[in-house]
Amino acid sequence: IDKDFLDKQIAEKEYLRELERQKDHQMDETLMRNSQLAIVLEQREEE
Repeated sequence: IDKDFLDKQIAEKEYLRELERQKDHQMDETLMRNSQLAIVLEQREEE
């Protein structure tokens, strides 16, 4: 197996791992935004 092939595979794995991390981060942000929205809506109903 040549080195270029291995390098490409390693780079691809790192790229996919980074994508997963970003996806997790976006989901966290979305959850936070949704819970903040829920809090705001609850406060409005109480007024």
